[in-house]
Amino acid sequence: MGPLGQEDEMKALWNQFRSDESGQSLVEYGLVIALVALAVIGALVIFKDKIAAVFTRMGDKLDTVG
Repeated sequence: MGPLGQEDEMKALWNQFRSDESGQSLVEYGLVIALVALAVIGALVIFKDKIAAVFTRMGDKLDTVG
């Protein structure tokens, strides 16, 4: 097989690679998970004092019961 046949084979392989979208959904799921994780982290940072107060109150109530 000469260089011309290899060129056609490489073009066919490249075209097949470009049209393959099987990994696209995996990337989209990864981006959605990253976005949700950022939202959760942001909410925890914003509400950290209120969350700490809730756990402190629960701990205090458990101390009085036990």
